Amino acid sequence: MINENTINALHSVFPELSRKQLEIVTLYAHGNTYESIADICNISVETVRSHLKRSTKALNLKSNDAMRAVILSRSYFFMISLMITN
Repeated sequence: MINENTINALHSVFPELSRKQLEIVTLYAHGNTYESIADICNISVETVRSHLKRSTKALNLKSNDAMRAVILSRSYFFMISLMITN
């Protein structure tokens, strides 16, 4: 499970995603399998797939690989901007 403070911070970068979607796509972007995400979040694998599909659509992307790239790049630049401003 991802820290609530982290989810809140990332939600400002991804307002188009629910907090649950953001948790799932972040775990996915960091290389977790559907099965491990399901275990971590205490949901079914089908629910993981559903959240990923809806998240991809919400971000106007065509694939989970594209979503992974967007999640990682936006998160990275968000963290860098925090380091610069602090």
